[in-house]
Amino acid sequence: MIKSILIGVITLLVLKSYCQSNNTQESTFSKLNFYNSIETNKEFDTPKNIIDSTILDANSWAKWGFGADLSTGYSIFTEGLHGQFNNQLLFGVSFSMQYKKIMVINLGYFYGRSKTKKEIEIDNLIWKKNSKAHYHNLELSVAYPLLDNNSLRVLPFIGVSISGILAKDLSPNADYIFDFEKNEIEEKFNFYDEPILLGLSFDIKMNRDENDKKNVFGYLRVKYTFNLTHFDKDYNEFTGNIHTITFGFGGFLRKSRDIQ
Repeated sequence: MIKSILIGVITLLVLKSYCQSNNTQESTFSKLNFYNSIETNKEFDTPKNIIDSTILDANSWAKWGFGADLSTGYSIFTEGLHGQFNNQLLFGVSFSMQYKKIMVINLGYFYGRSKTKKEIEIDNLIWKKNSKAHYHNLELSVAYPLLDNNSLRVLPFIGVSISGILAKDLSPNADYIFDFEKNEIEEKFNFYDEPILLGLSFDIKMNRDENDKKNVFGYLRVKYTFNLTHFDKDYNEFTGNIHTITFGFGGFLRKSRDIQ
């Protein structure tokens, strides 16, 4: 049910961007015709340079802009997950594509390291208390720029992710501190889920560099994410969800496009 709603929201965003793109194109042609008439019509004695730059500004940029950021933060487990694992520090990297001021697509990866609070037993195998637990999260989200001006960008978002709580490193040469074989670890103590995520991010823009060639700015990001997890499908005591808050810095680039 929730995933169907998610697909519907993404579809509506894409349709909205398509409709707005057509309207913007018609508006661009209208403005350009006005601009050209002033430049070429001899009845106008108004200098060309008094035309307000905002006539063309909204449509002079490329449709797509690109950004990237690094972040760190904190992840909080709830309910059964909180009883099994310590909360953890997170480190992440993400890449984004923004279509005009209509839609932002974000792909991010986050890693955290926790510890087990107590022994976890599955099929007579024991995951020891105070053992390392590795958290991996690859997420894809779509955001709508609720606010996007010269100083601030506010992005509510919705998406999906692939999350894992693992009893070992992904590296084949990792050191193991368990009382059972490696293949049994992989089979019994690696837990995966595909949660839906919801959240809100705030980008404080800085060091803006805007000219006739590009629009570049750096930003500081504060981001909250709610992960609607279902790890209890594999282990009954892993109920609950995951809340994360991260702080990051990054940059964004949108190039200009020629309008003839």
